Amino acid sequence: MPGYKEHLVGGAAAFGITFAIIGSCCSSRLTAGEWLLCSLLGSLFPDVDIKSKGQKVFYTILLFVLVVLIIKQRLDLLAGLSLCAVVPLIVRHRGIFHNALFVAALPFSVWFLLQSVFPDYKHIVFYDTLFFVAGAISHLILDRGLKRAFFIGR
Repeated sequence: MPGYKEHLVGGAAAFGITFAIIGSCCSSRLTAGEWLLCSLLGSLFPDVDIKSKGQKVFYTILLFVLVVLIIKQRLDLLAGLSLCAVVPLIVRHRGIFHNALFVAALPFSVWFLLQSVFPDYKHIVFYDTLFFVAGAISHLILDRGLKRAFFIGR
């Protein structure tokens, strides 16, 4: 079973493959770095449901976001995000967070919500989401192999 370092390598590979396909949309090295970061975060995401580096990273980011929401007095978003933060703690490992459909649908659902709140940033967040999902899929492939990651030939 790969550790977080192997998953980060997989996330970097997913970035490379995705960038090779849509890299013409990239406007700068800063954007490419942003996409690499999204791929790396995505590669750790499926392990958010166990004590792991991924969980530590995501809950650290979550704490920062919650503090910003408190400062901005966005209690509606604070409440919703707080409820979502509990889910990884109550599901079994390699359950929903290791389902390819879920790791694609959840980030794109977040993108859908964010683009309606921040329409000026919808394209930026779309590409970030795309690279995040590519990284998350790389995690599933490393854990289960290509066929089992997508539940093919069960």
